Amino acid sequence: MASVPARCKNRRPPREPAVVAFVTLPRTAPAPLAAPNALPAAPRVVTAAPTTLDGRLAIEAYLDRLNHASPVAERRITTWSPEGRDQLSVGAVVDCTGAHPDVFLGECRFGFGLDLRTCNPAAAPPSYAIGLPLAGTMSVTLPGREVAVAAGEGVVIDPAQVERTQVSAGAHLVEFHLPRSELLRLATDWAPGLEGRLPVFSPRLSAPLSQRLLFMAAQAAAVLETSGAGVPSRMMFQRWTEMIALTLLHEQGIDNTLAARPGALAARPTPASVRRAIDFIHANAGSAIGLADIAEAACTSASSLLRHFQAQVGHTPAAFLRRVRLERARAELHGDSPDAIQDIALRWGFQNASKFSRAYQQQFGQRPSEARRRG
Repeated sequence: MASVPARCKNRRPPREPAVVAFVTLPRTAPAPLAAPNALPAAPRVVTAAPTTLDGRLAIEAYLDRLNHASPVAERRITTWSPEGRDQLSVGAVVDCTGAHPDVFLGECRFGFGLDLRTCNPAAAPPSYAIGLPLAGTMSVTLPGREVAVAAGEGVVIDPAQVERTQVSAGAHLVEFHLPRSELLRLATDWAPGLEGRLPVFSPRLSAPLSQRLLFMAAQAAAVLETSGAGVPSRMMFQRWTEMIALTLLHEQGIDNTLAARPGALAARPTPASVRRAIDFIHANAGSAIGLADIAEAACTSASSLLRHFQAQVGHTPAAFLRRVRLERARAELHGDSPDAIQDIALRWGFQNASKFSRAYQQQFGQRPSEARRRG
């Protein structure tokens, strides 16, 4: 995997990404190797040097380790490259702008055909996965259908719905993730007809849309790959991912047929308790509320709310409340509020300016004082 940026060194390692092809990337990897029958050179989205596994034994051992360490899917080689290019090249871009580092984008090049069968869909992350083959082909089996795409096209899916993925020998695949919580938040304003449901996109992406998404994902990845924790990194990365989400909501069809299928996780309407909790949080973010208050307003138990809220939104109610408060505070800092930063912090539930400053910088990549100057 690409080296972890310095700003991530003292934080826990990124979670293993359950990407479209479920080809997870190693937390630690051997140095890139050169080979006489190397895969042909091609432009890369991940600019850092990739890890290259050379030879059948090394690749088989790597996939075996993945099958044991990340059992969301079983990975099996179906065929080796007839040209003798028995290699696997993997790279990743790590998002360190949030509370925990995670892989945002992965890039793989295969010197062999790969068959991946999902074993534990419950372990898939609460996100949408976008797969874009730049060379070769891939196919994804979903409940009741199979979607095959060639170079230049793409897929957008819920990883928990993938039953099987097949990648051709010689394929060059870019894949990245968008949190469900972002799509749910934006869909409220941009797709009101969903009535609180997470959108279930038609899985096949056209070539023109795939290329636009690839460009935007590359720009977002470039922000993350920039050395250091620059002040605008968090905001720039968030703007690019919001643009990707809005582009999907605006241009990609909602698959009502798939949405009607029993067991489609993302198609299920958001439980009324979660909708009531979200409304209550937005209406009372400036008050001293906790989980018990939110659960009572949502007409459910705290344990039930935690379970459903995490599954639908991808965050706990407390984390969601914290984010809403930070967004409200940011609006004041960017506005004309004459109040001191400490007063704004207290108004939005932070005990002191120091804690507020740390939370604000972690969320937005800049200190409140810098936001006020730039606002």
